[in-house]
Amino acid sequence: MAVLEKIRTQGKFTVESGDTSDAIEFFDDISIVLVTVSFPEGTGTAKIQTSNSLHDDLVAGTGVWVDWPNGSITETTQDWCYAPNALRIVNESTESDETVLVEIRGNYSK
Repeated sequence: MAVLEKIRTQGKFTVESGDTSDAIEFFDDISIVLVTVSFPEGTGTAKIQTSNSLHDDLVAGTGVWVDWPNGSITETTQDWCYAPNALRIVNESTESDETVLVEIRGNYSK
């Protein structure tokens, strides 16, 4: 698995039907991450997974991933993740034209 991006304050990502994004890592000084999941086509199913695994484990594909508490969702949902090292987006939709849009905002821990 590759690391898609390392972000500090914000990012916007789309994932096509049936795909899982690469890891999106966070800088060490980010303690709270706000995640908003929406479906531009109006339908779909997706979930967010977070990881506290180290960078090398994420790149090697041996990182441990945990589903966020909301599980699989089918409507616009917003929730917080506390101090993850990374997250990824799992688009569980089976229709070929159902993308998922995820907006991420990090909050500094000062």
